Amino acid sequence: ALTNQLIATTVEPCSCCHLRIHMNDQNGSEVLNLNHHCCDCSLLCWGCPCGCQETNFQVYDHGQSVGNIKRQFNAQQGLRLQVISASWDRMGPHPGGHYRPYLAYPTYPTYLCQGLRLQVISASWDRMGPHPGGHYRPYLAYPTYPTYLCQGLRLQVISASWDRMGPHPGGHYRPYLAYPTYPTYLCQGLRLQVISASWDRMGPHPGGHYRPYLAYPTYPTYLCQGLRLQVISASWDRMGPHPGGHYRPYLAYPTYPTYLCQGLRLQVISASWDRMGPHPGGHYRPYLAYPTYPTYLCQGLRLQVISASWDRMGPHPGGHYRPYLAYPTYPTYLCQGLRLQVISASWDRMGPHPGGHYRPYLAYPTYPTYLCQGLRLQVISASWDRMGPHPGGHYRPYLAYPTYPTYLCQDS
Repeated sequence: ALTNQLIATTVEPCSCCHLRIHMNDQNGSEVLNLNHHCCDCSLLCWGCPCGCQETNFQVYDHGQSVGNIKRQFNAQQGLRLQVISASWDRMGPHPGGHYRPYLAYPTYPTYLCQGLRLQVISASWDRMGPHPGGHYRPYLAYPTYPTYLCQGLRLQVISASWDRMGPHPGGHYRPYLAYPTYPTYLCQGLRLQVISASWDRMGPHPGGHYRPYLAYPTYPTYLCQGLRLQVISASWDRMGPHPGGHYRPYLAYPTYPTYLCQGLRLQVISASWDRMGPHPGGHYRPYLAYPTYPTYLCQGLRLQVISASWDRMGPHPGGHYRPYLAYPTYPTYLCQGLRLQVISASWDRMGPHPGGHYRPYLAYPTYPTYLCQGLRLQVISASWDRMGPHPGGHYRPYLAYPTYPTYLCQDS
């Protein structure tokens, strides 16, 4: 009896915030009036995880099913939104009697890589058309064409402007963003802090804005997978253009990272430039403070470099000299996964360390077999035992650490 008859109308002004259904019979009499309100109106078009992602109604007449109404929302699961500013829209009241806030959130998150965390630093509003929900689309600082971004890359956006060459899908303009060009050169999982940027006028970037000059490693194939690098200074190489029309930067990063243990995190504290020969790519090798012969380091050990000097006994492969570094000697005594803060160091003159420099005195636990696997220990004081030499020519330190850690929970 209801075939080809209009039996229902729906009103959804705020996506899942409000669902209104009216059903009439053949005579036009209302048989169903349903007003469904979402329990969380702040999510708007992202879907609601509180129970209204899917709304399903069955309509019966004297026990016979005569209709089925199903509404399923295309929720963008897992999106994390950091709201940094809010104001109120005077165009109409927000559900609940107060005004809608201006919120900083990504428009069209399909452009964003899965797992990308974005810090929104500024926002304005596009008057070209209303956003679903009655307020306007914001101008947002987020990467354009994130297909260039490695999966898992975390990028801090530091500046943005707007491209007037054409509208962005959604009615607002493309921003100028500081992000790496051609991230295919970046190792998967590398975290990069962008410290400066300018714009290349040689040609437009896909999307109508220009390529930035960025501080990022050139030829990261030399970098260990998973290495985290803090870029501390950069200049530009005029010897030739980088693929994309801008120049290669001078960067402080380890040379020949094949010597570095996989997973080692290194803080670069100083750098200078080696004029003995050009680095592949047209710029010079830096002098860097990093461990020599990291084969002595346990896999997963994190080391804070506190001082460095240079060994003139022989050149390091690559044309610069080996530094004196504060790092543990004989790390076979260290538990796998132990994080150790080095608090003091001196040098042992009894014999040279393999590589031409001397072994340091270091504050680290003796006999770490007493330590639980995964335990993090802060060394708070140390002195030296004159009763006998430690294997390696220096003395055992007195250390503050738990005795009989069998009483300690694993990973406590």
